[in-house]
Amino acid sequence: MILRTTGKCARGWRASVALLPLILCLALWPALVSAHAFLDTSSPTANAVVATAPSEIKMEFTEQLQPNATSAQLFDADAKKIDTPASRIGANPKELILPLPANLPRGTYTVQWQNVSADDGHPSSGFFAFTIGGQSNIVLPAPPPAPETGGGILSLGSLARWLGLLGLAGAIGSLIIWRQVIAPALGEQSEAQRRRISRQIRRLTLGSIALALIGSILLLIAQTRGAGGFSGGNLVDTLFQSRFGHLLLLRDALLIAMAIVIRRPAFWLAPGRARWLSLALLVLLPLPYSLNSHASAVGEGSQTAITADWMHLVASSVWVGGLLSFVIGLVLVRTLTAEERRAVYAEAISRFSTLAIIATVTLSITGVYAAWLQVGNLDALWHTTYGKTLVAKLITIIPLLMLGALNLLVIGPAMRRGARYVRHFGQVVVAEALLGVAILAIVGALVGLPTGRQVLTFSSGHPAFAFDQNGVRAALQVYPGTVGTNRYTADVQPSSGPLPESAQVFLRIASDGQLSGTEQVMLLREPGSTVRYSAQGSDLSVVGKWTVDLVVRRPGLPDWDSAVTFAVNQTPAAERAPGLPLRFLGYAPVIALLVAGIGLIALVLGLRGRKAGREQRFTFEAGGALLLTGAVILFLTRAPGLPSTSGNPVPKTAESVAAGKAVYAQHCAVCHGVDGHGDGPAAARLSPPPTDLYAAHVDYHSDKQLYDWIHDGINGSAMTGFKGQLSDQQIWDVVNYVRSLRHPG
Repeated sequence: MILRTTGKCARGWRASVALLPLILCLALWPALVSAHAFLDTSSPTANAVVATAPSEIKMEFTEQLQPNATSAQLFDADAKKIDTPASRIGANPKELILPLPANLPRGTYTVQWQNVSADDGHPSSGFFAFTIGGQSNIVLPAPPPAPETGGGILSLGSLARWLGLLGLAGAIGSLIIWRQVIAPALGEQSEAQRRRISRQIRRLTLGSIALALIGSILLLIAQTRGAGGFSGGNLVDTLFQSRFGHLLLLRDALLIAMAIVIRRPAFWLAPGRARWLSLALLVLLPLPYSLNSHASAVGEGSQTAITADWMHLVASSVWVGGLLSFVIGLVLVRTLTAEERRAVYAEAISRFSTLAIIATVTLSITGVYAAWLQVGNLDALWHTTYGKTLVAKLITIIPLLMLGALNLLVIGPAMRRGARYVRHFGQVVVAEALLGVAILAIVGALVGLPTGRQVLTFSSGHPAFAFDQNGVRAALQVYPGTVGTNRYTADVQPSSGPLPESAQVFLRIASDGQLSGTEQVMLLREPGSTVRYSAQGSDLSVVGKWTVDLVVRRPGLPDWDSAVTFAVNQTPAAERAPGLPLRFLGYAPVIALLVAGIGLIALVLGLRGRKAGREQRFTFEAGGALLLTGAVILFLTRAPGLPSTSGNPVPKTAESVAAGKAVYAQHCAVCHGVDGHGDGPAAARLSPPPTDLYAAHVDYHSDKQLYDWIHDGINGSAMTGFKGQLSDQQIWDVVNYVRSLRHPG
């Protein structure tokens, strides 16, 4: 069917193939989000009530912060900005400190922050509220105006990254494919034919470099907009005073150097010494891309992650750029006769297939490792925008692989026997190239999204909704938002003033959105508060979509209500988050990856080599030995996927864990629960609720951090310190017991 498709049908088929990834991306449009340096902890914590005003707000994020693009501001409950001293980065490069003015009056305040990650260059923003005074001082705050971060699937940043990746692929792929595939495949063709085709490849390479430079300009604009607004001063600061800008300048310098080296037609026919300079530039070109990727933000083991990302970029550039070279250099150049095209195509398919096999294996291995680092499990794959976008990429790769197999197994051998399939080869290669370009568009969006692992690990995960309509401002939270017992909290603030004592606030809860005839869940006003109402119940009884209608009933006024629908899962997002991934430490695994990559190339060349006998066998055996050596070194340099025990002087022995369990039962179980799930007898009246000690994010804190929290408490939360009550030995025993909950043994 595919081989016989011609004319309008072929054009329609190619158009359908090209539109597939666009349709998949549009399906994800409603879930736009942008965040990378997540807020990990703050003091005071979100929604905390503190008796006296703190002198400063401390916020710790999950990645290092870019100083010139990171700031925080203070707002009152009506979203009016309060003048404060300028925020600053703390001694810890992940910490942001906002000094507060003296004598802040009682009431609810909102801290709005925005940052740019110094690790991967991605912007982020958010806010949280806290109250000075007591429960009677809590007011439902209006959210401050959110700064623009320029993120999301369909954004200027995504377009810029796509153009950058497309330009990189065209520059790298066209050079490699010309040297290793097209030039040798031209064989006995005349010098004029070789010049004509090399001229097309040269134009493709220079055009790709220009495209990548345009992508850099757009990316700089998007980054500047996300780092405090677009202006000349911010643009200069972003370019010259940030890690992102330095890497962007390096990337553009390498692109310009490449353009200078390959600009002359003579380079393509007799490169001379310029061949080695161009090879060095090919190796270096993808590095700035990888240094500004998610791989650079993984922390421990980032060297290996960056190297794997670099290999992934090189392999994808050879594949996609090679397809573009085929289209521009061979398919669209009509100077060869049918018989000449048949001979050139048949030879080119064989040579390109060898490179494609190497690229496919490399992409598979490095892609699985990247998914392990950035996604981690099926929940993050299916229930986050990053995961869904990755699925869209994988779906688009499938027809690309099928078309590649069609060329290798059917069209290539057929063209060696005759010219019948020459036209079909051109159609299939054009379709492959369109799919490759579309895959890079999806990757451009993927790079700008928070990873699935980050979203499940560092977002609260429980359903939370805000309403501001018909003179009533309200916020509803369902914790943990899973099947079983849940705590419902509603903060209600009418514009006319606090609700009277006779007012009723209740919920109507129903599965599948059928609210008629549903029994009401009454929410009771919390003691000392004028805005907060809460209740506990087991109404969310099955997994699936549930609708909750928040109703406010006041004497003499019509009911105010607003309904929301959300998904109820079996376990909270925190428990569904993936654990720490296995990582590789130091530079030895970097060398191992490179050795394994060279071994893979030699192994495939040995299998598909054109030189028979002893030389081919030696290439194959040497490749296998190098591949095995690299794998062994990687195995030996792996780091366990366990939390850091940094600073813990007490070994995690059975005796220490047992002693810690006894101390925990006496002092901690009342809040955190007998089994550590955050469901102790006192948990229902605490806000924010106690941490579930089985949650994956607990692994992201070192033993020393856990010790400090137990010893000193967490300012602005119900977590009090046990300094003076527990000895250091007892606290370390509790730390070891807490670790044993997620990591027994």
